[in-house]
Amino acid sequence: MISTTPLISTRERIERIAEEYRAKGYDVVVEPTGPALPSFLAGQRPDLIARRGDERLVIKLISPSSEAETERDSSLAERIEKEPGWRLVLIAPRPAEELLPGERLTLLSTPEIEQHLRQARRFLGSGDEEASILLAWAAVEALLRDLAKREEIPLPRPETPTLLGQLVYLGLLDREQYRALTEAYKARSAIAHGFKPQTNLEPAIHALLELSNELRAPQVVD
Repeated sequence: MISTTPLISTRERIERIAEEYRAKGYDVVVEPTGPALPSFLAGQRPDLIARRGDERLVIKLISPSSEAETERDSSLAERIEKEPGWRLVLIAPRPAEELLPGERLTLLSTPEIEQHLRQARRFLGSGDEEASILLAWAAVEALLRDLAKREEIPLPRPETPTLLGQLVYLGLLDREQYRALTEAYKARSAIAHGFKPQTNLEPAIHALLELSNELRAPQVVD
């Protein structure tokens, strides 16, 4: 018999995220209003504000599929960028392939990333596009996570939408790259979860391979 777990409310998610930051030594205010809301955030509704030493974080849950919310978050990001010591952290809804509690992972190494990309190209050349996009995505996401690590971007959970959102809002990915990655992620996720892709995979694979060239360190060559 398959058991199901009820979806937690947005408020419960916010509280859980607050506890994660408190465990890391931050002072956290949940859904700040009035005096707890900095004057430069007047009219905005962040979910959390976290402070630790000189670090100031404005934390907001996002819905990647909402264009209107994307515009509001862009405005919020521009406002925060003007404030020294403040940074915006965007956290997307937890995906279905969430890691198990306590699971510990290690990023792919540079040689492993290169091997994945070579295999992705071979599979693409032989017509096995589904295998190609799975390997290409794994390589590119490893590169993106390494970029986030080098830039010291706080990611309390290893969620792919959160990763993409943070990189684009911090200017480390442009909007075109973000759109290409989002489309590739949708196709990759459909295949990974046993569904048939609804679109031609070849453009998404080429986009991933091109992005991998842009993300890799200069000393890495094919």
